[in-house]
Formats: sequence, structure tokens, C-alpha cells
Amino acid sequence: MAKTKDIIEKLEKIAPLETQEDWDNSGWQIDLGIKTIKNVLLSLNVTTDTIHQAIKQNCELIISHHPLIFKPLKSIKNKVIISAIQNKIQIYSLHTNFDKSQIGTTQTLADLFKKSLNLKTLKDLNDFVKIATLKEPIKSEDFILAIKNELNLKNLKIANPRQEIKSVAFCAGAGADFVQEVKQHQIDCFITSDIKYHQALDSGIMLVDIGHFESEVISLKSIEKLLKSCDVNIIIAKEEPVFEIV
Repeated sequence: MAKTKDIIEKLEKIAPLETQEDWDNSGWQIDLGIKTIKNVLLSLNVTTDTIHQAIKQNCELIISHHPLIFKPLKSIKNKVIISAIQNKIQIYSLHTNFDKSQIGTTQTLADLFKKSLNLKTLKDLNDFVKIATLKEPIKSEDFILAIKNELNLKNLKIANPRQEIKSVAFCAGAGADFVQEVKQHQIDCFITSDIKYHQALDSGIMLVDIGHFESEVISLKSIEKLLKSCDVNIIIAKEEPVFEIV
């Protein structure tokens, strides 16, 4: 059993709250003042199903990536919030502050491909995007196959394919707003998610949309590893992508 404050201090040391974006709401979503934690559930989202899993696993704390609360509440009618409080489950979220951290979503995504794509040292393009050159150019078909294999995906959305890849950029989550910045740095391919039609049409570089869920869910393993030294039982929630290809 670990002290709640020790768990939060460990999280905030790697992902300080002051580094989150102005519009974000990382940090405590529901703080019930529970001092000690035995079981922690890690999740991307806090949903009714997530709460049910936490109840079943006797979790006193959920650490999520996406915040449960974004806008000020005038009244509490949200069934997820009510259920969490009724079952004495606290909720803490790591969002854009975690995205920017040295073990965050994009870092985890890029690290996944270090070996299969034979990447050189990663560099920060900005707070959210990382870039790297490949030690050896790779053919497009091999590049695509490596992405599918590492993420266990059957399908990918690809725009502006090219025959050979020499450099790549990564941004977990919705990174389409950075397409033009990536292009300015003469990067061959940008791996991200939530790319809109006209963003792809006007990009002028190869884009690989791996899906929002798929790009971020792997980072829960990084949080699990971070908390291994705490005396708590860590459970990763069973979650599915919002979209499926049929």
C-alpha cells in the first residue's frame, strides 16, 4: 500500500502540472482525500466501463490520460462522476503535461520504432513533435509494414505515399496542426492521428494516420513502469478504439 501523495509526487515530478496547455485540465479530477492506495487503474479515458473495471478490481485511484472534466460544472449530473464518488474512486489525469514529458505519449511512440525503423537520435521539433532520420533509407512498403507490426494494426490511413523514407516525425494524439511545421523541416513522413482531408491534401509530405487511441494507449506502459517502485498493484484498463474498420 502506498501513500496517495507519494504516487502523485512521482507523477508530477515527470509531468509537472505547470507544463500543461492553458486550455487543459490535468491533475485531480476527483480528490476524495483518500490517504493510501492499494490498487491503481491506468486508462486513456474515464468512462462508465472504466469505472466498472475499477470497482471490480477494488481500485481506489484511476490515473487517466484524458481528463474527465474540461469545463466548469454548475451541477453534477454526469453518471461517471457520480459513480466514481459513490464507489470512493479518486481520479487523476495526465494530459498535455504528460504528452510533453520525457516518458510521454510521443516519446513512447517514437521509442517503439527505434529498432524496426533503425532511427538515429530523436530530436524535439516542438513540445509535442519529435523527429529523427533513419540510419538507412527504407522502402515505403517496408516502412508501412513496420508500423503495422509494431502497433498490431491491419490497416493504416496513408496520404501522399513516397517510394523511400529517410526521415520521420512523430506526434501521438491529434498532431495534424503540426503538418506544415514538419514539412518546413523537410521531413519525409509524419506519423500522427486525426488528420483532416484538407490537411492531408495540402500537406505535401507523406502522412500516416495510425489512430488517436492507437497512438496513445501504448504510453500507459510508461506510467506503469514509472510507478513500479510504489507499493501498489497496477492494472491497465481494457479499452477499445472508438472507431473500427469493417
